[in-house]
Amino acid sequence: APAPDVLLPVAIAFDGHVYTPQSPGMDWTVAKLVLANADMHAHQFQVHALFCHFMAEERLLHVARHVPSSHVIWKLLRPHFNGLASINNAARGTLIAREDAKSLVSMFGDTMSTGVTGSIRIAQKAYAEFSGQSDWKALLARNGTMGAPIEYPFRDDAMVMESAIARHVHEHIGVDVHVPEGFQEAIGVDRGGVSDWLVDTIFTASCFHAAVNFSQGKYMTNLLNMPGALHARPRPGM
Repeated sequence: APAPDVLLPVAIAFDGHVYTPQSPGMDWTVAKLVLANADMHAHQFQVHALFCHFMAEERLLHVARHVPSSHVIWKLLRPHFNGLASINNAARGTLIAREDAKSLVSMFGDTMSTGVTGSIRIAQKAYAEFSGQSDWKALLARNGTMGAPIEYPFRDDAMVMESAIARHVHEHIGVDVHVPEGFQEAIGVDRGGVSDWLVDTIFTASCFHAAVNFSQGKYMTNLLNMPGALHARPRPGM
């Protein structure tokens, strides 16, 4: 089989300018910093905070309100919800604190380029556009890489792990397992869609969350990889 293609940057466009690896001076480097800064905000407030934390908390509440703790659904999900509500509550006073919050730790969210208000708007916009599909699949489908013959370890590993989770769920949620009607109504699926909802929930809370969270320490703490704030408007010839 032919070797998969490798993704390479071709150009970066913003503010009416197009930058390429052949751009003069430091233009290409500055353009990459701008893109990395935007990527950092999308990563932190859309992919990480929204998809992995706050939308997962919504799912936790559905389970807690409608599924008995002795039910197999609760037993499947309990390990993946461990500590979630506590962590999210802490984030509401720090990373996504209100703009008028007085606590010193709330300043963290306001040190980034968009500030506290802008960061929350990123999450709100992503939530408004959420299609109901598995988050990572929708993202890859939108950028054309879901089925592209390219070297993409995250996508390829994710497909294998999701398949394993699906087998695990289907072994425990057979047709003979009663699913509370109030739970089905709350999550917006019929009986046939419950297993897919569980697979998506477990995958997002475990594999997907691990991929976007545990890489942050080594990758994002290098300022050039993902700068959290830029304080000058870039322009050609900077």
